[in-house]
Amino acid sequence: MATLVLLFTSPQVAVVSDIAGALFALALLILAQFAGRRAIPPVALPWLWSLGMAGVVSFIAWQAAEEGRAETLAYALIILVALVPISLSWPAGAIGGIIAFVAVGTGGYLIDSAQATSAAEPEDGS
Repeated sequence: MATLVLLFTSPQVAVVSDIAGALFALALLILAQFAGRRAIPPVALPWLWSLGMAGVVSFIAWQAAEEGRAETLAYALIILVALVPISLSWPAGAIGGIIAFVAVGTGGYLIDSAQATSAAEPEDGS
């Protein structure tokens, strides 16, 4: 809901990112409703948590790279730190953590290369 409020109230250039955030949140809500009505084996729950949080971290890293802000990437790192201990499963936590770590690393690389590109551009003296 907060993503939809930001979409309509804040003048941003990254409208695609806001729409993608709203769709991602809607997909998570649909998945939660579907999972809540079915009997899920306990073995599947750490995998659902780890892959879901890896998706959230990947989305935040994508938004950080799109905005070119390393501060946004810090939120992804907070989730990345909590991903494995909360899953309580080494295989699920390791695979989800690797996916999230690659997303954060890629986002950080894209932010660094975007800042280096903008710093290399000559400024207009007028």
